[in-house]
Amino acid sequence: MSSVLAALLALPIAAGAQNFADDTLPAAATGQLLRLEPGQSASIILQSQDLARGSNAAWTLRRIEVYADDAQLWVMGPKGRVPSPRSLQRHYVGYRSGHERIALSLAPDGHFGEGLLLDEEGSWSLNLTPDTAGARWQRRATEAKTPDGHQPSSDCFGGLDSPRAPLQNLHLQAAATPDAVQVATRKVTLAIDTDNELMQQKFANDTTAASNYLAALVTQMSAIYEQDSAAGGGQIKLEIGTQILRPSTTTDPYPSAVGGDQVAQLNEFGAFWMGNYPYATYPRAFALMISGKFSNANSAAGIAWLITSGSYCAATGQNFGGQTFGHYSVSRVFKFAGSNASHDVILVAHELGHNFGLAHTHCTDTSGNQPRATSTLDQCFAGEAGAGCYSGATSCPSSGPGAPKGTLMSYCHVNGCGSPNVGVVHPVQVTVLNNRIASQPSSCVVPINSNNQPPTITAPSSLSVTEDVSSALTGISFTDPDAGNGSLTATFSVASGSVSATSSAGVTVGGSSTARTLNGSLTNLNAFIAASKLSYTTALNATATVSLTVNVNDNGNTGSGGAQSDTETVSLIVNAVNDPPSVAAPASITVTEDVPTAVTGIVFSDLDAGSGNLTATFSVASGSVSATSSAGVTVGGSSTALTLNGSLTNLNAFIAASKLSYTTASNATTAVILTVTLNDNGNTGSGGAQSGSAAIGINVSAVNDAPSVAAPAQRLLPSTGVSAVSGISFSDVDAASGSLSVTLSAPPLIAVAGTDSGGVTTSGSGSTRNFQGTLSNLNAYFGGGQATLVTTGFIGPGNLSIDINDNGNTGSGGAKNANATITLHGILYADGFE
Repeated sequence: MSSVLAALLALPIAAGAQNFADDTLPAAATGQLLRLEPGQSASIILQSQDLARGSNAAWTLRRIEVYADDAQLWVMGPKGRVPSPRSLQRHYVGYRSGHERIALSLAPDGHFGEGLLLDEEGSWSLNLTPDTAGARWQRRATEAKTPDGHQPSSDCFGGLDSPRAPLQNLHLQAAATPDAVQVATRKVTLAIDTDNELMQQKFANDTTAASNYLAALVTQMSAIYEQDSAAGGGQIKLEIGTQILRPSTTTDPYPSAVGGDQVAQLNEFGAFWMGNYPYATYPRAFALMISGKFSNANSAAGIAWLITSGSYCAATGQNFGGQTFGHYSVSRVFKFAGSNASHDVILVAHELGHNFGLAHTHCTDTSGNQPRATSTLDQCFAGEAGAGCYSGATSCPSSGPGAPKGTLMSYCHVNGCGSPNVGVVHPVQVTVLNNRIASQPSSCVVPINSNNQPPTITAPSSLSVTEDVSSALTGISFTDPDAGNGSLTATFSVASGSVSATSSAGVTVGGSSTARTLNGSLTNLNAFIAASKLSYTTALNATATVSLTVNVNDNGNTGSGGAQSDTETVSLIVNAVNDPPSVAAPASITVTEDVPTAVTGIVFSDLDAGSGNLTATFSVASGSVSATSSAGVTVGGSSTALTLNGSLTNLNAFIAASKLSYTTASNATTAVILTVTLNDNGNTGSGGAQSGSAAIGINVSAVNDAPSVAAPAQRLLPSTGVSAVSGISFSDVDAASGSLSVTLSAPPLIAVAGTDSGGVTTSGSGSTRNFQGTLSNLNAYFGGGQATLVTTGFIGPGNLSIDINDNGNTGSGGAKNANATITLHGILYADGFE
């Protein structure tokens, strides 16, 4: 992009004397042209008695199509836009050696037509009109005075004093030896808008006439740009992609005043198109306003932005120095009676040249640099010194054969130089033009009649992804020299894991998780991937390398040969993440009170443990966990937090072999929680050590505990008398409130006595008596001396047997008993003494 001063290029215009010639057009020659299909060529001789090349002056004409295949043509009416038909005229461009060229537009019946002839003498307007013999060619200089005697003025015509040939008789006939045909190799799409003034004053709101005019105008500009750019291989054909006709019966959106400031009109036009005709919907390289806002019908002027870098198509509305910069131009064309496309083509092509990137020749040096004030291509004009252009004395360029005189981007006529428009585009600027064209994306300057070029994939040989984590797939990009704005399909395939994306930013996502497709333009696809919107996730816990196959298919958007594709393979290297181990265990197990019980049913797993050692910890708040090191497992910790250290395989085998056991605390029957924790010690992958745990309820199966008796070893009793049974107590850890049975058996001469009391019942007689009651009642009963021994002459010694039976009240194993024996001795009393 150049500066504002260099970029805003206004164009006032001037023209000189002219002559007129006519002759009859033979029907056979017309028919030869009218029978051509688009792309076909025919050779004709355009001849007069004064043409130096005589009967061998052959032109090769090729029929061209001026509309894009998907051209959008509208007429604006009271109810909005309505479709407009294409011009029915047939359009042709032709060339001869050197810079000579011709453009013709013919009615289908061959009775009407117009054209442009550029030869060594200058610029000629060609008209085909009916007469009694069929039709007649008319040739007149584009600088000729109007029928009412006015002199047209415009910046881009030949010199005011250009010598013109006298009246000539023109003949169109078949040629025996044609020149080689030149065919455009690239095409550029134009959007053309009009205003009320143009439609009313130039065409009297006749939309058919306006459509024919614009088609002829584009044909003639194609003749200019197709040959001059051929030296560098560009060979540009112009075509209409969007056309809007705005009759004055409906107010247009361009209120700028007739004869008003051109910069303001250019901004008005650019701003409206930027806001209402976005490039995505109305694709074009350039947008042209063909305007009728010049106050003088005999004058023409124009203005355009100079686009010296970047894509033409992308120059769509950046605000630049307060102006609406873009690929816009405004051409205020002639409106005098009889003016046609040939009078306006140099002006419009000049402004289009600025959009293409060409400055004025007095602003361009001999190396093609711009803006420059020295070594400029010509010194015809010094009025743009403020923009960095030539500022010295003006002079005319050389008028010798082949000299660059009156070229498309010059002002050589302004100071009266007799410089006809023969060169059209200066040879140095042809190089500049082709360099700009070569830098354009194929979506903007589109190759013609070429084979569809295959897309290519640029991708790394490998990408790192993280196990079980969604990882962006970046570093992959696509190129396609002729994709344009067409939609391509990229497919990302994996045998394992999943590729995912969400439709956005002009990209439509489809396919499946293992063959994900992205559909969008080349630009959108590359931006989508660069923005990390495509990702890959491994299969669960998978760490093996995966091959990602990337395929891009251009869907055959451009050129012949059908769809083309490319495929690349990217290795997805998985960065392992340490997966946590897990513990599978029963919700509860049952152990036997006071009995070592194997703890089984516990299984450890760890997807990435490998042969590394893990540590299992078994924790209880009561009781003890025990094991002995063996079979690759090392036992550590304590009885309430026992540790096993070994490989996953060894740990599982150790437990399955019943080598881990639990014992309750003595006589404990309350349920206990066994907490099992497995730590993988961070053996594999990133993320450090991971652990898993489980809690097991240990239910205790109670065992009936035997009661016990505490009694003195010996006891002295009077040989005759009653003595309380004392010093005896009972215990039973699981008796609770159950009834126990105590039996006292005494030796002969001793009777055991007792009565029911305090919850204790008695039975029996003589030397044996049974006492039934709870543990506490029995202890209270015997502690209170309620059981007695009645001696009758007992001398002793003899044994008192005490037996307690818990009646099997609690736990398994049946009734349990305990006994004790007290040795009894009798005491004799003599003379009142013991």
